[in-house]
Amino acid sequence: MSIDGVVRCRCLEDGRASPSPCPVEVVEGWVRPTIDHRDEWRAVFEWAETACPHRNFWLVEHRVLRRALLDAAGARGGRAAFPALYATLPTANDGEATPSDAANCLAELDALRELMRSGPMVVIVDDDTDAVVHVDEDDELVSLSDDCFLPPVPRIISIGRDYQITANPPIDGTVTTTWLGRDGVVRVRDGQGRELWQAREFTQTPDDDHWVFRDLLSGRAVRHRSPIPQVPPAHPRSSRLRAEIRPYDSDLALAGVAELRDLFDTSVRTGRSVFWI
Repeated sequence: MSIDGVVRCRCLEDGRASPSPCPVEVVEGWVRPTIDHRDEWRAVFEWAETACPHRNFWLVEHRVLRRALLDAAGARGGRAAFPALYATLPTANDGEATPSDAANCLAELDALRELMRSGPMVVIVDDDTDAVVHVDEDDELVSLSDDCFLPPVPRIISIGRDYQITANPPIDGTVTTTWLGRDGVVRVRDGQGRELWQAREFTQTPDDDHWVFRDLLSGRAVRHRSPIPQVPPAHPRSSRLRAEIRPYDSDLALAGVAELRDLFDTSVRTGRSVFWI
């Protein structure tokens, strides 16, 4: 089930929105026509998309991911240690977190971050946006060649400690994998585990249905089909990437925590609730 968290802006209340097509009301995270204008819901929906600089009057909107956070909290005291997070995180697409709830959750996120602050973590950073696009604490697979998923499917794939790929049914053609090591180096390997390329700082450029990685230090390049994930993923683009070793930060390492922190920060800063929709 898809759940989003939103914090509404004040453009409607403060008179900064364009005129609405009919009388409207605010219900939790949504602006909708009043009960006597229900037949104009489509016009209101289209108006809300562009009535102010914030789509749907949402100052902040994030997809809510909670599993990694709850797993980490559960291993460090669970509900007794983090009562606000357990009470506030959504289990369905309705309800709200008040600014007071948000402040309590932020305090518990800070406490969890301190409990988890041990050792280094390795990240890949997009130089264009300074955004972390991948986090890993160990030598793990970043992405697998699309060739592995071409017909015939379904296919069972396993990767051994020597990085060799075993597939059933077998894979026809070249297979590559991209790995991020604990030494802060990105490596591309073939299906037999042999290293084809490595770099710490590199460009990633789309080339038809493949990608070209080029080491910024040596200029050495490799062409293959397993890119580093990008944001947004639906729009492949050239990018400059770097691998870094950083102190462990649960806000980055746990999927969804940075987005939840942004929602709660915005709620406290604006005095407006987070709504789960």
